[in-house]
Amino acid sequence: MADELFKRGATWNYATMGDVLAGAREDNDWNTKAIDVAVANGWNINEHYEHVGCALVISHVGDTVCLKLADHLLSKGAHPDEGMQTSQNPLELACGAPDRDMVALLLTRGSTLDRAPKALLAAARRGSIEVMQMLLDRGADVNTHPYGKRTLNMYVKSEGWGSALHCAVKGGHVEAVKFLLDKGADREYRNQVGVTALELAKKLGLDEIVRLLESE
Repeated sequence: MADELFKRGATWNYATMGDVLAGAREDNDWNTKAIDVAVANGWNINEHYEHVGCALVISHVGDTVCLKLADHLLSKGAHPDEGMQTSQNPLELACGAPDRDMVALLLTRGSTLDRAPKALLAAARRGSIEVMQMLLDRGADVNTHPYGKRTLNMYVKSEGWGSALHCAVKGGHVEAVKFLLDKGADREYRNQVGVTALELAKKLGLDEIVRLLESE
């Protein structure tokens, strides 16, 4: 039926992609078959849909079935570094979930840290040491502080943004703070609003993290 509809001029859009995901949650095969039919009928798998993004971004909801869907999209030519209009990309979304399996898949399929500058910060916000280690193993800079034209204003003006250390403090993640300090995180770095990680911890009343940041 889908093949016939496409032949008669039906178009693929983000609503269609949502239906594919709904089918994927029931762990049936309709999702991948629908993708195959759409690709066979000229669908650009890397097309962006309004504010939502490309199919690979939409597929990321952090469960096993959608991991299979993402893997299938990648096998059909989805670009692992494609993003969306809100300046996120699949790797950053996976790190922010945090979804170790999706991160591993994307890194294996060619996702680059250059196109996902906020990946380490996203993992730090969730306190995911495992994901942060995966990124560091791939060459991520523990002291990266991604600002620029693709950074949302809400991040630029946030005291809890700037470096992975700031993000871990903002989330109150003691073990993540320890991990980042062990990896050489800069305690003295001031973010765009002039706040260090220690000052942020004091403002938030995070006594254990304050002690960590004050210790040598």
